[in-house]
Amino acid sequence: MKMNDIRDGHYTLAQTYLNSGQYAEAITNFSAAVKIDPDFINAYHGLMLSYFGEYQLEEAEKAAQAALNIDPSYQPALTFLQIIALPPLKRGDLKYAPAENTEPDVRMSVSRENPEPAGEIPRLPHIENTPEQVPTENVEPDVSAPIDSESPELSIDSNKEMERGLVFLNNKQYPQAEAAFKKVIQANPRDAVAHYNLAQTYLEIGAFSDAKREADIVERINPGYQPIRQLQTAINFLSKREKQQRIQKQLIRYLLPLAAVIIVGFITFRYGVFDRLLPEKIPPNLRIDATLKDPTNNNGSIDAEEKGHLELMISNSGSSAKDLEVRIFPNSIGGLKYQSPDRTFNLRKNGFEIIRIPMTADKRVRTRKVPINIQVLDKQQRPLAATDYELSIKSK
Repeated sequence: MKMNDIRDGHYTLAQTYLNSGQYAEAITNFSAAVKIDPDFINAYHGLMLSYFGEYQLEEAEKAAQAALNIDPSYQPALTFLQIIALPPLKRGDLKYAPAENTEPDVRMSVSRENPEPAGEIPRLPHIENTPEQVPTENVEPDVSAPIDSESPELSIDSNKEMERGLVFLNNKQYPQAEAAFKKVIQANPRDAVAHYNLAQTYLEIGAFSDAKREADIVERINPGYQPIRQLQTAINFLSKREKQQRIQKQLIRYLLPLAAVIIVGFITFRYGVFDRLLPEKIPPNLRIDATLKDPTNNNGSIDAEEKGHLELMISNSGSSAKDLEVRIFPNSIGGLKYQSPDRTFNLRKNGFEIIRIPMTADKRVRTRKVPINIQVLDKQQRPLAATDYELSIKSK
């Protein structure tokens, strides 16, 4: 047996363990794979996620750095290091205000932030909790109950699980991301950030009803949270597409025999013109929606010494498009660090892609509004879509 076959066997087994949450077994097999092939970058990626799942952050960072030593532009490792560098959620980030003439209503200023639809939502193992902390399954959280501000789980475990969930979400480990965000919600059922990220997770696996439920919870907890509008738009868009696909399948089932008879008759009388029956291919029709996610103040601006990201949702209502890339102009802004994404992506008809562009402002940045132009290019560098966005920057 060749060494590459042994390496691939360890890697396949490790992926199975990782996807089922058996992180220790995954670490053993990923480590065996990189021992055989020290340049096996995908194994380092899996090792990074496995160590992170075991709460071994230092070892996870080492695995990410090992991947970057092989390829300095390896995006999963870069994204992982950027996410764990974000400041954690603090108690001071939670703000409440009662509504007039109603039961107390929670107003939260949130500070944290995502497809091929899957047919069935993965079922996760039961997470231990107490009845006082978490509502039972299919029961919406009680948003009127008070939060114990001295709870150590809110200040320590919830922050850790939120960070784990974001890493898993960005690396398309959706069952693990779902489990992490649910743990945060168990500790605090009114955490709008956790519900928002859980809605994103459900959206990306095609569980639209679950995604809508979580998005509705966020809107009730914090009606002023603007990013939920974009997420609700995506949920409605995909739900409508799914309904149209069901109708199309029904029409095809009933009309296909009749269409076959018509086509055969047409070819009989017009032999040689079959190509005219084919519909004319329409070009891709892309749309770009941009939103600034600033985790510190959530004020729609990136402040001095703040780390945030520009989130782009690129949707396509035309024909499919391949090898697309995003470009941002200007290439640089004084006092602000960012760069255009260096990966390509595909968009099928009625599909969409979410791209996050990390941004960091230095402490001497000047207050101003900078117009930027965002373009989507095909592999011939032809622009297929463009939009203008006014980036707000604030000094201290």
